[in-house]
Amino acid sequence: MTASTGRSLGILLCRHCDKVLTLGRDISREGEACPRCYRTTESRIDGSIQRTWAFLIASFIAFIPANVYPVMTVVTFGRGHPDTIM
Repeated sequence: MTASTGRSLGILLCRHCDKVLTLGRDISREGEACPRCYRTTESRIDGSIQRTWAFLIASFIAFIPANVYPVMTVVTFGRGHPDTIM
């Protein structure tokens, strides 16, 4: 069983006003103006793969200091004990 996509079902989402548009009922083709906000509709976000890779690399970079440096100190009976996330 394959997953259906919005594009294969003829559904678009206006990224500006979040209106769900149906091809044929709301608009006749991709790239036309949204009937609510009058902005151009698109079914794909430009550069989404590049953004995903950038977030993944940034998360790996932030993972190292988060586990090496203490992020919180628990004080019990006047004595502090620094801890990392782990």
